[in-house]
Amino acid sequence: MLWTNSEKLVLMQWFFRNNERAFQNSLKVQKFLFFYEVFSKIQGKPYSFDRMVIYKLGPVFSTAYGDYRHDFPELKALLDGEDLADHNFVLDLPTARKANFLVSILNTDELSELTHQFSIWKKKESLFGIQRYQIPADEADFSEEDWKLAKLLLNAYPIDFIEKSTILYLDPAKFVISKEDNEKLTDEHKQALNDIAFSGEFDNPVFVNLADDGVLEID
Repeated sequence: MLWTNSEKLVLMQWFFRNNERAFQNSLKVQKFLFFYEVFSKIQGKPYSFDRMVIYKLGPVFSTAYGDYRHDFPELKALLDGEDLADHNFVLDLPTARKANFLVSILNTDELSELTHQFSIWKKKESLFGIQRYQIPADEADFSEEDWKLAKLLLNAYPIDFIEKSTILYLDPAKFVISKEDNEKLTDEHKQALNDIAFSGEFDNPVFVNLADDGVLEID
């Protein structure tokens, strides 16, 4: 039996269908849900922090986490089936796409570090030594600084940029390149990117452009 509410199931189904790679990672599922709800909040759109608790790696929606961890086959079968719906909730596509892009261009450690910057997490950090699990998040802890950080992240990558970009996963690096330039990459370019990925010289995301003369430009 699944305990996740219908709204979160709709969100998880969208994430599963649009980013199956990231969906295989429980932490990335949670980060997607967190950023979708936070982005919705600061835009004045419907959102829900219900069942959000504080874990060491960041905020977690407890029922969604429990279903993912303990009933994954049943959850996956549901998400892989017919369209799910909640008549009281309509998924906002631009918000979902921005949350999805954000969790795609960072690795799990980076995403945890990012959510640790939010006061809604930081103000409960001191409780880890007293109450290790199921520390309830308090929306009152969502501060003005949280609002500013969320707005910065929401506006960091416009939808038209996301639509024109593709992500190259050369772990530990995440390269962002235009779809047009990606089609022009040669084997030599790909080897150079692979070398850069393992050099550790750049922080994610790594932006790549292909100059007119065919030279890779790394930002």
